[in-house]
Amino acid sequence: MTNNLADRCEAASGADRVSLYRRIIMGAGYLEGYGEHPGTGLVVALILMTALAGSSSGGIAGFVGGGAIATLIYGPMWICGCVGRANAALRAKEQANAG
Repeated sequence: MTNNLADRCEAASGADRVSLYRRIIMGAGYLEGYGEHPGTGLVVALILMTALAGSSSGGIAGFVGGGAIATLIYGPMWICGCVGRANAALRAKEQANAG
């Protein structure tokens, strides 16, 4: 495995991207032994609060803009949590099957 960011990005070919999307979806839902993603409610609340703050001065356009900006800020953190949960669940499953 290389430490060069360009090499790692280039190594993320189509199969790896599909795997990443599946891990995001897997981690976002219910995982046996882990339950539901604990950050989903918080992220939804933060996005809605930011959208409502935007709507106070910008109306419907402010609501949409605030929600979009909040999604760009909080979404990647939530996605990292999804992938981390999915990876941990897959490792636990592999360990259970191996031993």
